[in-house]
Formats: sequence, C-alpha cells, structure tokens
Amino acid sequence: MHKFVLKVLPAVVIVAGLLGGEAITIAAHARTQHANLNAEEKEISAYKLTTDKLNKFEAAVKALNKLYAQSSGLEATLMKETGAHNTITDSDKVIAKHPEVAGAIKGAGFSTTREYVVMSYALFLTFSSVKMKKMGYIKQISAENAAFVEQNYDRVNSIMDMLTPKDEDDK
Repeated sequence: MHKFVLKVLPAVVIVAGLLGGEAITIAAHARTQHANLNAEEKEISAYKLTTDKLNKFEAAVKALNKLYAQSSGLEATLMKETGAHNTITDSDKVIAKHPEVAGAIKGAGFSTTREYVVMSYALFLTFSSVKMKKMGYIKQISAENAAFVEQNYDRVNSIMDMLTPKDEDDK
C-alpha cells in the first residue's frame, strides 16, 4: 500500500445542468466530502515528521516491497481497490481488507495503519515541496517539516525512490 496512497486527493466536480434533480443530493454529498477532505488536509498539515517516524516508514516500505514481491498482483489489487478517489480514510479501509498489508505496516512500528497513510501524504508532499524549492519552483513550505526533510534529504530521497515503480530493466 504505498504507491497507491500517494495519489492526489480527489476533487469533486458537479455539473448541475447535466444532473437535473440529482444535483442537490450530489451537492450535499460534495459538501460533506469537501469537509472530510478539509479535515484530512488539516491532519496531514498537523503531522510532524521525526526520525523515529521516518525509521518506521522506511521499515514499512521495505516490508511492503518484500510482501509485494512475494504476493503477485497484491499491489495492483490495492491500487484498483483504492480507485481514483483516494482519501486517507479510503486508503485505510483498503489496508484493513488486507491483513498481510496491515501486519507489515504495524510490524514496522506504526500503531495504526492510518498513521502510515498520513505519514505517506505528509512525507510525499513535504519531500516534493522541498525538492521543488531546491529547484526554484516554489518559495514557501512548512518550515518544521521542510527542515526535517532537508536534514534527512538523502535518506528521504532513497525511501522515495523505493516508492517509485521500476521498469523491468531496473529490477
């Protein structure tokens, strides 16, 4: 469960003219989903990266990569089950359906699979921001998390490389 959790949080688009009377129901659902996304965005923003958490995350990524190598099709199944509308809650529910995945994450030291998912988002977003800042594309990012990633840049970069799908030639 790591590559599929890194999908961008979903955006809800409503075309009322095409939906007729269902637009009100869908709009209410969209407001609820938007509120949930705001809560999840706040959860990601509030998550503080530490060396202990990075150690757990690295161990989880290694355990999951090993599990994926042993369980043909598991990673693709996880990605398919998560689908295009990936949220923290959705990802956590998918993990819960696969005890071997949850076990790998908890075996790495995470007390909950949700924390692993939140860590995935926080680390990926912060790493991407730091990398973009280093390249001159952006100017402002979370100072505390950016400092952590800067201090651990080579290690975080190495872990991020483990999350990148490899071509057959790279294996």
